[in-house]
Amino acid sequence: MIDIIGAGSLGLLFAGRLAATGTDVRLWTRTLEQARTIACDGITVFDKEGEIAVHVSGDTFKVAPLADWQRLNSHAPAQWIF
Repeated sequence: MIDIIGAGSLGLLFAGRLAATGTDVRLWTRTLEQARTIACDGITVFDKEGEIAVHVSGDTFKVAPLADWQRLNSHAPAQWIF
């Protein structure tokens, strides 16, 4: 399991690329609203020409607000944290 703290441009890039390879990813967002949006829409990564390089649906990875990190991480700790 890899935890990625922050769903900004780099967090979404890493989460999308890793989840697309089948890696177990948990993405931690600032707000519950952001977590719900990402869970619903998934993550789309574009290449430099603007074409879709990777799209992963919201059920391919876990996403939750950072406020839940301590509670959820204590049940299933991550091997890596970004």
